[in-house]
Amino acid sequence: MALELTGPSLQDLKDRVDSNYEEIARAVIGRSAGFFVGSFGGGFLCDRFQRHVDLILVAFLCVAAVGTFIIPWCSVLPLLWFMFVLQGMSEGVLATGAHVVILRLWGEETAPSVYSLHLSYGIGAFLSPLVAKPFLSKSAPIPDGLKGGNMSLFANLSTHSPLDLQILQSTPAFETVFGALVSNITNNITHANSTSYVVSQSTIEYGYSIAGIALSVMIPFGLFFQIKRFPKVEIKIKDPTFVNIFSPGTCAEGDTVFGFKIFILLFLFYFHGIGGVEHSWGKYLFSFARESENHFSKDEAAVLNSVYWGGFCLGRISGVLFSKWVHPAVLLVIVLSGNITSSAILAFIGYRDRIVMWVFTFLFGVTVSVIFGACVAWTNHYMTVTGMAVGVLYIGTAAGGLLYQWLAGYLLQYYGPNAMMYMILACGVVAGGLFATMQFLMMTASVKDNEKDSVSDKESKNSVNEYELVNCDEKVEDMHKEDKV
Repeated sequence: MALELTGPSLQDLKDRVDSNYEEIARAVIGRSAGFFVGSFGGGFLCDRFQRHVDLILVAFLCVAAVGTFIIPWCSVLPLLWFMFVLQGMSEGVLATGAHVVILRLWGEETAPSVYSLHLSYGIGAFLSPLVAKPFLSKSAPIPDGLKGGNMSLFANLSTHSPLDLQILQSTPAFETVFGALVSNITNNITHANSTSYVVSQSTIEYGYSIAGIALSVMIPFGLFFQIKRFPKVEIKIKDPTFVNIFSPGTCAEGDTVFGFKIFILLFLFYFHGIGGVEHSWGKYLFSFARESENHFSKDEAAVLNSVYWGGFCLGRISGVLFSKWVHPAVLLVIVLSGNITSSAILAFIGYRDRIVMWVFTFLFGVTVSVIFGACVAWTNHYMTVTGMAVGVLYIGTAAGGLLYQWLAGYLLQYYGPNAMMYMILACGVVAGGLFATMQFLMMTASVKDNEKDSVSDKESKNSVNEYELVNCDEKVEDMHKEDKV
């Protein structure tokens, strides 16, 4: 809920720091930079201090709460960037630590629990537009006669008090005569060619405070689990030194080269598939709806955001249900195909058709939500997933978000919403190709493993037979000795 408030409140934050989409995107990618550091450091900390994972989670819950409380009060881009860095760093450590806890508790039966963890993210993200909606600034179109230079006619009225403004807002002629006045007073119109004016000021700090309080409420639970010391199965890392923790061979039964190949591909998969697709769309959906030819109002865009996250939750619930019966590879093929299809339809039709926009935004959420958890389960099916391994997945996500969230803002500002959607579609296609490559490598490796297993079985059977023959010979000799005696 705290992380996804950025989407619906992005335009209000943009106005508060007096910037455009490309400039605010520079601040937003601060979260990805922090996420990169948090994922890397979180994986190492969780493997190095295995008995204190809950305490690590508590510490970074506190950091996340501080960043969330301060974000809406930032009036300059550098400070806003730093608060996003704090949020992202906390997100990286919390996500990595949560996966480590689940993997230790459930082992190979981890898939439903991983999907449940990601479902909780979807529920919070579904609530975030509803939390933000009452506190967003309200806007309305500028009458034709007041556009451009005519707005300066009302500059001398900018000294009116808030009480005067309330009286003006209650009059029928307000929207047609004094509409530009309020936008001038609140300084929320930053471009001469704006097509709307603000009729009520943003109070989004209340929405961020609700999310910050929710984060703070979780802190005692983390302390309880650290003190209570429930029995846990620790991930076995022989001699947890710096080298062993970071070695790809730790996850691939000692095969460092194979582990390195898979982790490079996993990094790139999460770079494009999560950082490029899921994070970019989640952050800019609200702005896409507003700037596209559909011209959604802020209230409509907030509801559209909730529809997307509602589909996201449904996808996560489906993942929990199907993970028991459907192989992760099959599930990934289905959702990646569905996501590419949804992206294509939104890119070529949805930007100008409201019904298509509503329907395929929901379907986009259903399909993209399953990708992260399904890939974790897929990796765990073939390899040993340690805290550092989970960190690699999140580092790929963070690096992708770092690039693609800035690129999405840049394209939206200078080339329009369609260009941003083409970028998301391209990321989905690349992710599909990367998964096909990984699956081929895993299938090849599993065939080799089966051949090795069959050879080792034959060797063990031969050794057993030799052992039995030797034992029989020894028994015969003993019988002869007994007869002689």
